[in-house]
Amino acid sequence: MAASPARAMSAAVPEALEFGKAIVWGKGSLGMRPSEGMQRQLENLSVAPLKPTPLNTLTDQRITDMTFSLTGGAAVTEGGKLWTWGTNKHVLGLGGKVVSVPVPRPVKALADTNVVQVALGDKHGAAIGEGGFLFTWGYGGFPFWRQGALGHGDRVDQPQPAVVEAFLEEDSDEPKTRVVQVGCGAEHMAALDDEGNVWAWGEGESGLLGSGMFAASLPRLVDFEEEGIKCSRIAVGAGFTLALDVDGRVWCWGRNGHGQLGLGEDAAVDIQSSESIPSVVPHFPADEEAIVDIAAGGRCSIALGKSGRVYCWGDRIHMRPFHVSHFTDNALLNEGEIIVRVAAGHGAFGVLTSEGRIFTFGNGSFSGATGQGVTSGAMTPAILSGLGENSAAQLILAGKSGAMITGSPPSAVRAPLVPFSARS
Repeated sequence: MAASPARAMSAAVPEALEFGKAIVWGKGSLGMRPSEGMQRQLENLSVAPLKPTPLNTLTDQRITDMTFSLTGGAAVTEGGKLWTWGTNKHVLGLGGKVVSVPVPRPVKALADTNVVQVALGDKHGAAIGEGGFLFTWGYGGFPFWRQGALGHGDRVDQPQPAVVEAFLEEDSDEPKTRVVQVGCGAEHMAALDDEGNVWAWGEGESGLLGSGMFAASLPRLVDFEEEGIKCSRIAVGAGFTLALDVDGRVWCWGRNGHGQLGLGEDAAVDIQSSESIPSVVPHFPADEEAIVDIAAGGRCSIALGKSGRVYCWGDRIHMRPFHVSHFTDNALLNEGEIIVRVAAGHGAFGVLTSEGRIFTFGNGSFSGATGQGVTSGAMTPAILSGLGENSAAQLILAGKSGAMITGSPPSAVRAPLVPFSARS
């Protein structure tokens, strides 16, 4: 009997990998070489290991950033080189003639750019270059309506990365707005600049832009209900956005049909529920709990409190922030070990600890993104096993995939991305 794709690609994780190596899992496009004898089908050019498996491509590179969409993936390697792969030409950035590639291929259009972060949506991608330059590519939208998610002022497909000129000085190649973080939804993008301002563009239906606009083909500032709001981080889901301000409050806008905004049962009465203007997420159980990290998945969200508490909501399971008490009540953490990062993907949540350990949980959404060896749900947090002696420096959950990048784990909770002058 022929081995299943998941078994065919399974491999024992070495006791200790070099820093900057990736261990991957899930049913998305992971950019791995199919095993000998596997049929390469266009609808699934990559593999589906349901448990952590060392990435068998880019083995001569050190990976610094990585992400996935439902149909592709991207990685940044040491020196700022961007690689992409997948079955959807819009996320590749490799030119209009390239429809799909099974394993990572360098993005030549950014060969002279030191890329520091990459993000992918269903049909588009974005990368930040050193100095705060933003590049986008992919599907532009219909000629006269919808989308415009590339931020170039039109709805024209862009097969290769092009700089977003709206963030440049007039008649100059220097940025007037320096982008420090970017996220891609299914039909929109959002970015955070080095002054703590949040920008959004693309499809505006269901409040995706946070301004009440139906669409915007150029970046526009998000309209917060309070003046002077400065943010330290954003998180972009498929059809919604979260922003973390410098006071530790989480703001949300966009689609809410699955409770992904965390506004409570009254705000998510049906699949069409949405919020067009940013609102503060209420209901955090601990009094005056300041949030220090956030992440957004397809239709779910997760947050880390300053106290170390973890909260999750969405996927029509929790309509408001739910305290995941297992980490404290069930003594999952070692003495002195703390949670320092959170992540969310397609029906999956994850946390990274100061000891480089990973715990995952979620309903699974038949994606295997929890890495627990099953495609169904694993709602109780469990340690990600089979990692050998490897510790995680980064945890990535996106699309139907998950990955960890080996290295020294963070020793403390996430600091703000930018040094705001307004921050005390």
